[in-house]
Amino acid sequence: MCSMMTPPTASAYRGDRVRQAGADRRGQAARSLLVDVPPTARSLCLEITETAAISDLEETTRRLSAMRGRGISLALDDFGTGHSSLTMLRRLPVDTVKIGKSFVDKITDDAEDAALVRLIIDAAHIKGMSVCAEGVETDQQVAQLAALGCDLIQGWLVAHPQPGSAALTQWLHRRSSHTDPGAAPAA
Repeated sequence: MCSMMTPPTASAYRGDRVRQAGADRRGQAARSLLVDVPPTARSLCLEITETAAISDLEETTRRLSAMRGRGISLALDDFGTGHSSLTMLRRLPVDTVKIGKSFVDKITDDAEDAALVRLIIDAAHIKGMSVCAEGVETDQQVAQLAALGCDLIQGWLVAHPQPGSAALTQWLHRRSSHTDPGAAPAA
């Protein structure tokens, strides 16, 4: 979850976790997880990795469009670290592009990485997407990212990873026990 401008109620659910239910049941698992999504779905952000999206770009686009139609925010996670392609930015109906930590790490020392980050930011902004830089650890990185036009930051400088709320954890456990017959019963 990105910080600074994200509402405090926002939650992130990694799309690649859905694959754990099995490739042929991926869509069923995702739909099952989202059955009980409340009308305030705008507080939910589904993150999908490039690797998960590229396996079947047309089907992924169709499913993400349906989720977005329900008001769920979508983020393309770790952009620049996998099978990066402008096709991803052009075709996937995402709201936010998350720049991978490997670019952020060197942004203050490597002009080439800074130029690539600027390119990603500009391309995402042209498409009307916001941009979140992952793995931000220093004030110098924040200053450089602000100068490049980055919208949001995520990383240890802001906060270390936090456990989900008890309610969210229970809800996810309840949903996963419905999608995986071998899962332990809800406590």
